[in-house]
Amino acid sequence: MADSNRLSISLPKGVYKKLEERAQKEGRNVSSLASVLIERMMLEDEKNQLWVETMAHYQKRLTEEKQASAQRIAELQSELDEERSKLDITLPIVIKSPLLKTLSGEELSDLELSVLCDFFGYDQRLLQQARFTQDKSLVTEERTADERGEEFTETDMP
Repeated sequence: MADSNRLSISLPKGVYKKLEERAQKEGRNVSSLASVLIERMMLEDEKNQLWVETMAHYQKRLTEEKQASAQRIAELQSELDEERSKLDITLPIVIKSPLLKTLSGEELSDLELSVLCDFFGYDQRLLQQARFTQDKSLVTEERTADERGEEFTETDMP
């Protein structure tokens, strides 16, 4: 026989009655059923405790990762600010202004594009070729719309 200890507990009458009915259905005595149910409850409680500890660990790691991400974002922002300050110091306004317009998505004039091409050493003929191709495309779209009897509206090219 397994090593065991005796335990005496008091139960409310309704709980004891349910325990007695279940023991009878399962063909056990009340003491045996109570022992099994207590053991199951303790195992379930251990699982729940493990779950709570796991969630606490997860929350801690999540917080640490959020802090690390926030720190990295702050570092990147600092690097970006440094680069912007270098841009402010080293570039003449005729270069800086078109660059800032480009970054903000504004369209550049031919003169601004020409200045940027000169500064970065790009071949301006390629720029003119790209513009010519775009203009030719717009004319074709306009002519096609006229042939269909539609009104042509110019849209931004990708």
